[in-house]
Amino acid sequence: MATTRTKLIGIGGTATIIGLILWFVLSGNFDVQIDLSDKICAGTAQEPCEAGFNITSTKYIYYLYNKESVDLSFIPEVKEVYICKKDNRYTSSSRANRELYPCGIGFREFDFKTPLTSKASYVEKFEKGVKKEYKLVVFKFNPTDDIKWGGEIAGDKFDPYFFGDWNITKLCIWKNQTNDIYGIKTYEFTCPTAYFNFTLTPKTAYCWNRYYNSTSSSWQYNLNYIHSFDKGYIANKTIYWDNWEKIGTEIIKVCDKWTGVLINGKTLDWDKYGFKCSRPELKVFECDRCKVDNIEEDSN
Repeated sequence: MATTRTKLIGIGGTATIIGLILWFVLSGNFDVQIDLSDKICAGTAQEPCEAGFNITSTKYIYYLYNKESVDLSFIPEVKEVYICKKDNRYTSSSRANRELYPCGIGFREFDFKTPLTSKASYVEKFEKGVKKEYKLVVFKFNPTDDIKWGGEIAGDKFDPYFFGDWNITKLCIWKNQTNDIYGIKTYEFTCPTAYFNFTLTPKTAYCWNRYYNSTSSSWQYNLNYIHSFDKGYIANKTIYWDNWEKIGTEIIKVCDKWTGVLINGKTLDWDKYGFKCSRPELKVFECDRCKVDNIEEDSN
């Protein structure tokens, strides 16, 4: 039997997300990865600011309880902030509307205070060796705001920024790409014989065939079908279960080649002029045109 542990947060004051992450880091029972890099983002529905963090239990099954709530603080204040958990449930482009679905594709809102189920009081469960992926999604009052967030983890202070928007549009050669769409598909099975039953712990259904064995002068039963299920009915000998699987495809446009940028209305089209550009820092573009200079010198 796997060893379990519990953690209660929020006692004596509201826990911050940094404080929660700090507990995971200091406990010695988790592998914690957190994105502390500075970012440029508008903080709008079209371009929210995001920072991810992953938590993996390395020793136990952990049940996390939250008596109060997880709070977040930013300087200056932000319009809205969400904690999101990856579950790959929403993958189609219809879920890309960040005003309706602020967590975006593949994530759902997760506040670390709502119980996972109506029958459980814990807000999160960490299976040993299973990585849980989360992210912060921040919406600003003004796209130009420089938002500071951070704290201290294991003695190291960090102050990552969501820098104000440069109003940068990526110039690309675009191509179409086919992506798989996943969803829940419901299956059912009806036992074709009169000999049907199921157990509830675990939820397993059984269907038998009956035949008469003349040698032994007795009725014999062979298993016709066995399957786990989510719900079932003895009366109609039918079970139902849900599978998370591929349900279709969609065509999306992706950047096949990055050719330049449009920065605050000014175009830097490095591909057109043979430049080689990179972005070593968030607010810096560096372009190398040495090859072009050499050609011009040779022509003189």
